[in-house]
Amino acid sequence: MFNVDVPDNTKSPENIASNVILASVLAPVFAIIFVVLRLYTARSILRVSHKDDWLILIAVILSVLYSATLIASTPESVLSSAQQHAWEYHDWSEC
Repeated sequence: MFNVDVPDNTKSPENIASNVILASVLAPVFAIIFVVLRLYTARSILRVSHKDDWLILIAVILSVLYSATLIASTPESVLSSAQQHAWEYHDWSEC
């Protein structure tokens, strides 16, 4: 009665680790650039410093640490040791 297209999900899913690494590098780089420009403007040009400047600096440091954690957890990372997804442990040829 109903004809439903069911995708073949017996193949291993696409590995997106390279995209994760790229985003984890680019996002903090841009954040650092903008925060440095903001701090330079506040301190050198305007000669003022507010609490939000220091909170932004703390947020950027935490963002860099989070990105480093993401990079370290990807399978292509130098720090990881041949990690595999649980999907890859099952023998799908038996299905």
